[in-house]
Amino acid sequence: MKRFFQAIPLILFSMFILWGCASTPSRKKPDTYVFFPPQPDPPRIQFLTSITSEKDFATPKSSFADFIIGRKKKKDKEIKKPYGVAIKDGVIYVCDTFENRINILNIPGQKFQNIGGGRSIRFKKPINIAIDTDGTKYVTDPVLAAVVVLDRHNKVTGMYGKKELKKPTGVALFRDRLFVTDVTGNQVVVFDKKTGKILYRIGNQKDGPVKLEAPTNISVDLEGNLYVSETMGFRIQKLTQEGEPLMKLGAGIGDGYGQFARPKGVAVDREGRVYSVDAWHSVVQIFDPEGNLLLFFGELGNEPGNLNLPAQVIVDYDNVSLFKKYAAPDFEVEYLVIVTSQFGLKMVNIFGFGHKKGEGDV
Repeated sequence: MKRFFQAIPLILFSMFILWGCASTPSRKKPDTYVFFPPQPDPPRIQFLTSITSEKDFATPKSSFADFIIGRKKKKDKEIKKPYGVAIKDGVIYVCDTFENRINILNIPGQKFQNIGGGRSIRFKKPINIAIDTDGTKYVTDPVLAAVVVLDRHNKVTGMYGKKELKKPTGVALFRDRLFVTDVTGNQVVVFDKKTGKILYRIGNQKDGPVKLEAPTNISVDLEGNLYVSETMGFRIQKLTQEGEPLMKLGAGIGDGYGQFARPKGVAVDREGRVYSVDAWHSVVQIFDPEGNLLLFFGELGNEPGNLNLPAQVIVDYDNVSLFKKYAAPDFEVEYLVIVTSQFGLKMVNIFGFGHKKGEGDV
């Protein structure tokens, strides 16, 4: 009997080690890799992974005490209905329009947190988010009819356009300016990003150089040109910061190449390629700087690489290292393309733009 009691600590220690090992999820490589365009064309886009809940990027933390006592495992935190998305320093911020919060997916720290829902921050319907270099966040909320400003510590510091905006949706930054699409006002409202003062408006003049039809999303290229996605105009307009028209992308409503049925999110990479979400067809189309269609990726479904009512797309060069482990051994990822889906099993979809190793850029 004495030997039995002496052996108990060793047994418990062994169980603890085994329990700890069992709680670590396996992160095996996929059996097959999904590329766009499909063979025999050279691959340019690879689907890397998707995030819908904390279990998709965080290791479960179950203690030995939980095992002994039999406490139930807490339910994984989930993204319910994402729209806007941004990434900074390995942290993905997702506007959840079902929970009316901003999900914080801390990939390196393996934490899933939220902004909003408390007494200090109560979003009504956060749609899009833009993050400045100092960590300041600008969140459009069409129900509040304002842009909510948060500092780097996620504390509210201001609210822009409360009496001037009708239904703000898209938001983009360039230097000292903040560009906001007002879908009901059919305009882009330009703010001083530090003071919140309105500098001017684009598209609301009857005799102005540009007309906008339900502008929902906006992006800015390296030169400061604007790319405005018009959901009811079935196109994307490239404009100067002052609102002078430069180019139109889209050949009208339809399901053919270069056409849109419900354009939403828009992004521009460093080479001037334009990425446009079509929510109706569940694809992202890529255009060259002259407006010619290069390729498209995604399709309706729940398989890897599929999209379901996609909403927003962003391009990111700074966090590639966090997702390189999902890339095929012979594929070099140059930058990330992140797309949100509002429905389905894969909410935040991470793709890699790149080329096969040994091949130069096209």
